[in-house]
Amino acid sequence: MKVINVCPQPVYSFEIEPALGKQVAEDLVGLEWVRNGIPDGHKGRGNNFMTKDNFLHLLPPFKNISDWFIECVNQVGSEYNYTCERFSITMMWGNKSPVGGWHHTHSHPFSVMSGIYYVNDSEAHTWFSLFDHFSTTVDPLSLCPQTRDIIHKQPSEKGKLVVFPSHLMHSVDEHKGEDECRYTISFNTFPSGAVGRMDSLAGAVVE
Repeated sequence: MKVINVCPQPVYSFEIEPALGKQVAEDLVGLEWVRNGIPDGHKGRGNNFMTKDNFLHLLPPFKNISDWFIECVNQVGSEYNYTCERFSITMMWGNKSPVGGWHHTHSHPFSVMSGIYYVNDSEAHTWFSLFDHFSTTVDPLSLCPQTRDIIHKQPSEKGKLVVFPSHLMHSVDEHKGEDECRYTISFNTFPSGAVGRMDSLAGAVVE
């Protein structure tokens, strides 16, 4: 039997200018951090941390990198000819994984395109998953759940940004670094400006 993989999912990669990446790393580490939505000592969602402020794009120290993020997102938007004037960041936050930290499988609701920027190197990979469509036969045929996912393992490489559809499921390996936490910045976006087709009475202006 030969397996033919169909419908690959593009994920787009960009690389930051080193000086900007260095400044952002310094600014990020000094922010206030909180445990990622779980009580102290509970590891069910990965034992990781996020910045207390989830709107970093509104802070002056992060203006330059958020502008770059949007420039990259709008390049992807142009590839797909989205009927919107532009995309804007709606939320942006930092992630910190100490030794042993990881991220549970999740997606980003209320967003069209999301991004992950890798502040430093780590052996922990981001796993992007597309569930096997044969699993849709589980309920009608009362079969055992399918276990195969279509997965891409994205390395955590310092200075790299990946932009992906917000509904795409993803998770992160355990961070095993000895001396340094794993840092990333994540963000969500939504169409803004003139959206849709005004000449067809099917549009809006979103600011």
